[in-house]
Amino acid sequence: RLHATHGDFQPRNWIVHEGLVSVIDFGRSAQRSWVSDLVRLRAQQFHGRPDLADAFHRGLDRPLSAEDRILLALETARESVGTVVWAHGIGDEDFESHGRRMIDRILGGDLGGDLGGA
Repeated sequence: RLHATHGDFQPRNWIVHEGLVSVIDFGRSAQRSWVSDLVRLRAQQFHGRPDLADAFHRGLDRPLSAEDRILLALETARESVGTVVWAHGIGDEDFESHGRRMIDRILGGDLGGDLGGA
């Protein structure tokens, strides 16, 4: 199933005003699996912070199903490789390294096994 997704769902695109969170910058929005918006959060803000992942998923009130976990692993693999290729093409060594670390974590089972938020 496809859903409207942001495509760059992370804190730099969130504005908090008087306790209300709003999302900005929809330049990468598209129809995708809903879990695709979790990829960047897992690779950055949630990495090493299961407390943040758990709090996010409690607030989301949508636990990950077995199918969601598979899709999230696939989306993470796709975005990891895309990050390496794109960053290499523009000469951004730091971002390319970030993509390679994501790939290493997938291959090591960190992002492809228990994906949290169940």
